Amino acid sequence: ADTAPTHAAAEGWFGAEFDTEAAHARLNPAWARYTGHADEHGVSTVVWDRDRPLHPERLAEALEELAARTLRGRGRFWLASKPDNLMLWESHQDLLMVENGGPWLDALPEAAMDLVAPGRRDAAHRDWNPAHGDRRQHLSFTGVGMDALALVELLDSCLLTDDETGQDEFHNDPFATFTER
Repeated sequence: ADTAPTHAAAEGWFGAEFDTEAAHARLNPAWARYTGHADEHGVSTVVWDRDRPLHPERLAEALEELAARTLRGRGRFWLASKPDNLMLWESHQDLLMVENGGPWLDALPEAAMDLVAPGRRDAAHRDWNPAHGDRRQHLSFTGVGMDALALVELLDSCLLTDDETGQDEFHNDPFATFTER
């Protein structure tokens, strides 16, 4: 039997152009919406959403353990020492990249909103909070045999406490060298 694709079948695979903008809009950690999934064959994904900033020192102390507990992680996070900067998280096994993803939309002047990608604006408005705008934690972690409860407890332990809320200065901020994007 002939297994080579016909001309008509090949057009479906090779004739269409890849839409890079649509892929970017779906996958950009600055506004992508991740969903968790149950343990399947030992692999699970946990999505961690919180609306309180992370303490920079406690997060820095937890980074190695967070990377060790998961195979893959990505998303955006709100760091108390950088309240106007959306921070991006990308991890794969023991490799971790944290970078400044630009300003949170709530930190932008109203006139700048027209310059923001529609996908990012839509995502921000879905999660908008009157007290702190679009600032939030939205991180997704995938692992094999991952202890989801321990991972969530570790992440939660990095959040600002009620007593720390409103603190402006973090004297030993390991993220202090991150600059404006």
